[in-house]
Amino acid sequence: MEDWPPCALLGDDFNWAGKTGTGFVADHGDETLYLIDRDWFGWPDPPQWSLASYDRRQDRYYFWGDFNERPSAWRLP
Repeated sequence: MEDWPPCALLGDDFNWAGKTGTGFVADHGDETLYLIDRDWFGWPDPPQWSLASYDRRQDRYYFWGDFNERPSAWRLP
């Protein structure tokens, strides 16, 4: 997606996922990663997990996709 989520949705709050309990946020260099944990998932709904990022240098959001299983190397707090 070209602009996910819309900039107006986040405003200046880039920790929305952590505050709302809908996922996890991590910063790496100039990029903020959003790991989204959906409450409703499985057929016919989308998979449980989704990954998106925001690149501050390009002022652009990227949607990387959905997946059913979180990689075992990803440790959650």
